Amino acid sequence: MCEYCGCQALETIDKLTQEHERVVTLISHVRDAHRGGEVTRMAEVARETTAVLGPHTQVEEEGLFPALAGDFPCLRAAAEPLPGAPSIRVHASGILVGSA
Repeated sequence: MCEYCGCQALETIDKLTQEHERVVTLISHVRDAHRGGEVTRMAEVARETTAVLGPHTQVEEEGLFPALAGDFPCLRAAAEPLPGAPSIRVHASGILVGSA
């Protein structure tokens, strides 16, 4: 999120922003572990990242994006499946869920 419009004054937006920053930090940790060949540490960081992104993504997809869809049509389009397309979403875990 930007730091210009004041949206971070909203508690939910501030929390989402903090979670984005946490994920960026975790990515740096997984890079360091990868450079060091620390496979176990990479897996630990991946699990920690998933623990942050699971609920984070749900808040965005079910609360934030629908609320903003009127002002940002790209969010509405991303949330709606194409006519005749299977209903499939990719969650933070990387697992495809839905029905064909």
